[in-house]
Amino acid sequence: MRRWFLNMLVLLMSLGLASSAMAQEDDKPDMRAKVIKDKESGVSVTRPEGWVNGKKKSGGTIAVFRAAGDEEAQIDVLVSPLKRESAATAFFTSFHANLHKTGFAKREVRKEATYKGKKGLETEYGAKSGKRQFRLIVWQYHQGSNAIIVSGFFPAEGRDKYYADFQKVLNALVFE
Repeated sequence: MRRWFLNMLVLLMSLGLASSAMAQEDDKPDMRAKVIKDKESGVSVTRPEGWVNGKKKSGGTIAVFRAAGDEEAQIDVLVSPLKRESAATAFFTSFHANLHKTGFAKREVRKEATYKGKKGLETEYGAKSGKRQFRLIVWQYHQGSNAIIVSGFFPAEGRDKYYADFQKVLNALVFE
C-alpha cells in the first residue's frame, strides 16, 4: 500500500493549515454510520455505499471514508473554521501550495464544480509512487466562517469508479 501518500495528505490537512483545529469527540468511528454530522460547523456528510468509515484525524477532519477492499482509496471531508471570511483564499492557496511542494502535479482545474447548488473549485492532481499512478481530487468550498475541503485519493486505474463515489459525497453534503 502507498500509505505515505495517504499520510502526506493527512499531514497536509492537519498541519497548521486550519486557522484553528476543531476538537474531535471520538476518533473511533462507527464503521456503519451512514451520516456523520459535525456539531461545530453544522456540516453533515453521507458515506457512499461500498465504503466504510475510517479513523478521523485532528485538524478539522470530520469524516474519512475508505473503499471497502481497497485500502489505497480514501475520501476525506475537512471543515476549517476561519477567523475572518476573507481568510478563505489564503487557506486554500496554502493548502494547494503544500500539495505542490510534496510532489503532487496539477492536472486539471474545474473552476465551477457545482454539487447540489454549491459552487466550488475542483482541482485534480497526479502523483507517482514507484510504478503506480495516483489521483488526488480536491473540491474546495467556502461558506460563511468555514472553509470546506473534500478530497479523494485513488489509484489512477480506479479513478473513474471512485470519482463517482466522490461526487455522491459532494452531492449529499448538507450545511445548516
